Amino acid sequence: MTIPYKSAKKFPKTNLVKPFDQWLKTDPNAIINGPHEVTLNPAANYNGFRDNSFQIRPGGTYTFSVDEITTGAVIFIATVESGTTKYTTLADTRKSATFTLSPTVTSMWMETHAQTSRGVFTIKNPMLIEGNAKVPFEPYQEINKSANKVSVSKNLIPNFNDPRWFQDDTAPGGTMEVDQNNPHKMKIVLTASAQSRIIHIPVQNGKAYTFSFANIVGLYRLYKGRVLHHDLLATLVQDASPVKFSFVVDSSYGGYVTLRLTNGSAGTYTFENLQLEEGYANTSFNPYEEVLKKSSGEFFNGINDCIVVTDKPTITTQVIIEAEIKLYSYPKDYRFAIASNRNGSLGWSFTVGGTQDGANGCLGFYEGGGANSYSNVKLELNKFYKVKVIANGTDIQFFVNDVKTGYTYGAPNLSWTTTSNPLYIGRSGHTTGYWFNGEIRNLKMYNSISSDEPVLAYNWAGKKSPSSPIQKAPYRNLPFRFQRESVEMFDGVQYGLNNPRIKGNGILIEEGTINLYTGDSVIGTNFSYINQDGWKKVTNVAAGVGATASMGLRNRVDLSKITNGQTYSCSATVYNPHDYAVDVLQDWCDVGQSNLYTTTIQPKETKMISVTASRSAYDATYRFYDIAPQGNGNTIWIKEIQVENKSYPTSYTSAERKADTGVSKILGVIDNVEGTIEFTYIPSANQAALKGNGRTYFSVGQGQNFRVWNWGNGDTHVVNFDMTSATGTRQYFDYIPSTDFLKKDVPVTFKITWDSAWINLFVNGEKVIYKNISSGGGYNSVVTTQPLYIGTNNTEVLPMPGIYKDITITDRNKKVIFQL
Repeated sequence: MTIPYKSAKKFPKTNLVKPFDQWLKTDPNAIINGPHEVTLNPAANYNGFRDNSFQIRPGGTYTFSVDEITTGAVIFIATVESGTTKYTTLADTRKSATFTLSPTVTSMWMETHAQTSRGVFTIKNPMLIEGNAKVPFEPYQEINKSANKVSVSKNLIPNFNDPRWFQDDTAPGGTMEVDQNNPHKMKIVLTASAQSRIIHIPVQNGKAYTFSFANIVGLYRLYKGRVLHHDLLATLVQDASPVKFSFVVDSSYGGYVTLRLTNGSAGTYTFENLQLEEGYANTSFNPYEEVLKKSSGEFFNGINDCIVVTDKPTITTQVIIEAEIKLYSYPKDYRFAIASNRNGSLGWSFTVGGTQDGANGCLGFYEGGGANSYSNVKLELNKFYKVKVIANGTDIQFFVNDVKTGYTYGAPNLSWTTTSNPLYIGRSGHTTGYWFNGEIRNLKMYNSISSDEPVLAYNWAGKKSPSSPIQKAPYRNLPFRFQRESVEMFDGVQYGLNNPRIKGNGILIEEGTINLYTGDSVIGTNFSYINQDGWKKVTNVAAGVGATASMGLRNRVDLSKITNGQTYSCSATVYNPHDYAVDVLQDWCDVGQSNLYTTTIQPKETKMISVTASRSAYDATYRFYDIAPQGNGNTIWIKEIQVENKSYPTSYTSAERKADTGVSKILGVIDNVEGTIEFTYIPSANQAALKGNGRTYFSVGQGQNFRVWNWGNGDTHVVNFDMTSATGTRQYFDYIPSTDFLKKDVPVTFKITWDSAWINLFVNGEKVIYKNISSGGGYNSVVTTQPLYIGTNNTEVLPMPGIYKDITITDRNKKVIFQL
């Protein structure tokens, strides 16, 4: 691709070669002696240093020189012109060269390296200046080049914790591990070919963009348009060369490019500091930021193409949208104020025709199944209107300034969700959509017509960027890498992919689950019901519970994802606001009352309640999970309703949570001869709820040579400990205090010590087990050179769920090896 350079100004005459500590180091043995001097001792042929961000002016004349360079080493500038790579190389026999850069150059880099067979090498004082005369060496200096470049914007590629990254639906799988210290760096562990992570990035027609990266060990493809899976037809550039690629967007892009990170075989691959920026020349790496972006006449409150991912349940059959909207100009094509990736859009379209024509300023609500509604009122330009759409599952109603103006066409088929179909503000998620030309403020969305808690609430003031209602967890430099490939809301804070969840000054470790509850709730005839502050407040207005129709909060559960014979659980969090105890009835039924469970909630107590059932072949396609307070006038507050394909409840998630796993960054944490491990554990559930499955606190390399675990075949087991010698001899203990020793949210401290003669267990500071293992002339565990895992091993893959804190591990010399 030919990229014309549009600047007529020249760079200042100064050294353009950056200090070596700003280059990518490819020789692990290399030593930086000073800013502009290095010693190479290559571990492999052609190892050295490389500067991928190096940039000079196409069409310019430059002089390249070096003061010292050992025989056998080289330093060169590489440029790619019309698909051909050209080199300007310096060596001990040629320490200066002048060249003119082609106007058609598309990428460039600077590199120094050597071959292993030739020894140790020194390169000192490389210099590059504009012009055709060599001058004495001068150090590199940062200078302001903004006047000499095409204007560049911020990095358009978000970090790897961003929920807009998604999997290839034709090759699902693989695990993405985001670096705790740099969210723009990740490792992806692929178990099969073509597994990948993909992101769609908005671009603007007629603008030039440049893609670059710091390091890729794997394969990438940059596509034209929006691509969902493996595809070669729309590829712009791929794989690890060139390291910089520029392109100009035209109408065939549909407003997007797609970046796909992958590899052709199973393994672990690294992607670091990817960047897409406006302009022809790549600058030094800048982390992605949400920035104000104005396009020519097409913006709302200074923000284009805002993609919003909510932390609340899917919007499927009911929705309320409220907003204040001002239109700057009437659209000449599809323009949407609010849109999903698939079905459901609030906006304009001139294709409808008649009085419903968007070109006449008529606002519409569009749904993929054909149930559409229109305001039938022309909106004047440059004037705010209060608009409201109510889709109640039966019809669609439209209101403008509180006056009902819309038509009804039937039940909608919506599909707004958390990640797979995010909400777009300012344009449609489809490539046929264009930016909305106006302003939006006081936007609220509800996923039920009976809800007073919006799943989304945004308010823009003037032309400032929005203040997100979601608080995001900060990145923490911890001695563990955490693996969990889902975005989680926890205690009002959003945790990104592989970002550890913090609770009670500890790390929360839990198993994965999917909440099958869809939010479909109704109220019985003998009860009153309001939504307030996220709680469903249910009051008994009759003497008792009565017939099934009188059950309090009736929550419909779809059984299509539960197989025959499978046991599943239903749970909810309940609060008793009274100064006296209240009995709460749970009913699991299809038509009539069939399974009644009563739980007493103490005064001012908040408690998780649950029931389990097993689906039979005679069950209907749905059942009901009913919750009601007993006693006339009694009220309970209900939230966090959850249905799971498990025989026991786990902690609440709004949609899906992947399992947490912690892996130590250092190896050999456990001393095989003598040491200690001490930690405080706060259970997420009572002991009885954890039985039936083997679970793990800690293990080395996910194996059984060293593990602290729980044998799930007996509910009295609390903690088990195994150490195995190199000859396969196993030493262990089982701690079995009582059936209810572990209590939800009650901390317990464990300390395990071992040496060649004894293993000991201390619980809350008291020694409860001491076992002699010295028979046979002494015992040492197998040497542990692998990392330490929290929450999993090869056979007990589930974690002991809860909070882990105050973790301390010491070796035979009482030295602290690991601490959290």
